[in-house]
Amino acid sequence: MRSIPAKHCARRVLAALALACLAGCAPSPHDLAAAGDAPRLEALLQSKKILADSQGPGRKRPLHYAATHGQLETMRVLLKYKINIDSRDETGLTPLHCAAVWDRIDAAGMLLDAGAKLDVLDNFRDSPVHLAAMHDRPAMIEFLAGRGANLRLLNKEGKSALDLAIEQRKAGAAAALREALKTAPPAPDTPPEEPAP
Repeated sequence: MRSIPAKHCARRVLAALALACLAGCAPSPHDLAAAGDAPRLEALLQSKKILADSQGPGRKRPLHYAATHGQLETMRVLLKYKINIDSRDETGLTPLHCAAVWDRIDAAGMLLDAGAKLDVLDNFRDSPVHLAAMHDRPAMIEFLAGRGANLRLLNKEGKSALDLAIEQRKAGAAAALREALKTAPPAPDTPPEEPAP
């Protein structure tokens, strides 16, 4: 019979203890927001309001998760707590950027209606329109353009959303941007707000 080295036994014991501890832990507001569990999120936030804007992995907040997953009811719950609607993760992404990447038009609309900045830039100076172009989200591009997004913004590389769509062969996004640019106003004289360091 083969014996198991002590270090492997210790790892198994620690793993079992970690699982036992985690099994008894309550889910985080981030987990509840992503899962769309609005009633449990509401109950948690009523007891600990500070959790509404708490940071999770990558400095993402519960609103980032809710927008990513299109969980409108949990977004409504979070927005009641006067959180920072334009909070940024470690790469400067806001919840609106997340909605744009995942083509969550209803979530993007809710964020904009609640006061989110439309032309907000991440750490690479990409706007939500840039990200929608990179992920070939023509419907999101049309939506953001209809809400007045600046389609001519340039990122750190000096590229517009259309440049990125063409470069990355995102045909749907390129077509949507070409069409939207036909009626888009000229670029504003003032540049959008720079991302916070």
